Amino acid sequence: MSSTAAAQGRDAASGSAKRIRPSSGKKETFKALFLVVVPVAAFFWGRGWYDESYYTAEEGLGYWLGLVGGVLMLLAYIYSARKHVPGFRHISSLGRWLRIHIAFGIIGPFLIVPHTTFHFSSRNGTIAFIAMALVFLSGVIGRYLYSKVHLSLDGKKTELRELTQSLGLSDKENRSVLASIEPVRVRLAEYEKIAMKREIGLYAASRALVSTRIGGYALYWGMTSRLRQYLLPYAQQQQWTSTDLHIAERQLRQMLKTYIQALMTVSAFQAYDQLFVLWRMVHVPLLYLLFISGVLHVIYVHMY
Repeated sequence: MSSTAAAQGRDAASGSAKRIRPSSGKKETFKALFLVVVPVAAFFWGRGWYDESYYTAEEGLGYWLGLVGGVLMLLAYIYSARKHVPGFRHISSLGRWLRIHIAFGIIGPFLIVPHTTFHFSSRNGTIAFIAMALVFLSGVIGRYLYSKVHLSLDGKKTELRELTQSLGLSDKENRSVLASIEPVRVRLAEYEKIAMKREIGLYAASRALVSTRIGGYALYWGMTSRLRQYLLPYAQQQQWTSTDLHIAERQLRQMLKTYIQALMTVSAFQAYDQLFVLWRMVHVPLLYLLFISGVLHVIYVHMY
């Protein structure tokens, strides 16, 4: 590999880095944790704070908290109707209904928590609350997975081909520079085969998320620690100075980092896509469970 090739490698690495979209992983993780921790903390805090002299679940403030929360969760079902009922498909955009679905699915349970007066006094109410909690938790997980495989809440799903192109994995110049060093080419080929494999099933997809990331970091540190050793034959052949060798090493280190991160991103996308498919198979039955238990709870409360 000549110094010209190293310079080309620097440009290719820089270009690939610019094409990679910044990850929203930390932001989405924070949102998911916030939505889970806050209602749980509020429930246990309310158990120590609540007194029957404030309000009761059967009348006044407590009753209206339950009514409004229940109605909001019921309205959240319109999103499903918008997707599957032909007559609803022309009412606004799917992305807007998804935002409403998420908002009502969050606000509704947040109102139901104080409606319970922070304890369970009836079996039907307990069942309804557990169903709501399961749907809420499932919804938080679903929103997180949705953000990993969609460009936005407008429903446009990221395509694997578009993702690989945007990450620079199809950049021939970048690949050719990395492939010019045989040990690098062999180890990258092995890792790429693992990262690009699509796993099926909950366990396989979850394992891929962890193992591919750990393997990527191990591969990067393993190769960069020997990068000078890999470059020495080229340096001697091209009569590089120590400065030339240092520059080439730094450029290739950045290229390796960019390329491995891109492979990790593709592997994670495929794993999240599989998890999202499996999530839908669980979330839909939970929605039916919540609807039935909620209706029975309302009937029981007003009849008895």
